[in-house]
Amino acid sequence: MSKLKKRIVLALLLFIIFVPFIDYDNGMRCFTAPCNSTDLGSLIIYIFNGFPHIYGINYPILFGGIILSYLISFLIFRKN
Repeated sequence: MSKLKKRIVLALLLFIIFVPFIDYDNGMRCFTAPCNSTDLGSLIIYIFNGFPHIYGINYPILFGGIILSYLISFLIFRKN
C-alpha cells in the first residue's frame, strides 16, 4: 500500500471517530425552555446512537476536521 493510500485511510478513520460535525437529536424531551435536545457528535457517535434525526451540519468544523485529520496522517507517515 502506498503512502498516499495509507494517509487517506488514516485520515478517514481519524475523521469518522474524532470530528464532531453532526448536530443530531439526542432523544431528550423538555417541558420548559431552553431545552438542549441536540448534541454535536462525530459520525461514529451518530451511528452508535441509531441514526437519529440530523438537525444540521457544522460546515466549518467539517472542513477543518477533514484538513486537520489529513495533516495528522501526513505527519504520521512523513518519515516512513
